[in-house]
Amino acid sequence: MGDAIIWLAFRGVERNTILDRLNLKSATEPDVFSAALPDQWHLVLGDGLDFMDDAIMNRACVDCSAVSCYLESHVMVSAAAGWEKGRRVWSE
Repeated sequence: MGDAIIWLAFRGVERNTILDRLNLKSATEPDVFSAALPDQWHLVLGDGLDFMDDAIMNRACVDCSAVSCYLESHVMVSAAAGWEKGRRVWSE
């Protein structure tokens, strides 16, 4: 068995705004963790969330910067992407 982890780091908008845009009621709901990071970045970590979907991320990050990462260790798959003002600007 392996881990399946997905997270989003964003900067330029309030944490509660991003949580609302991602349809997350609060950072304390089951399987969701949120924290402040240095340099005005915020982290949202969750199980079963889709931070790699362009349509979701384009809306959520319309006025901020964001980086999302996905790791599924049991099948050895990973991905990362970056958004600026509602557009994906890179992905790996």
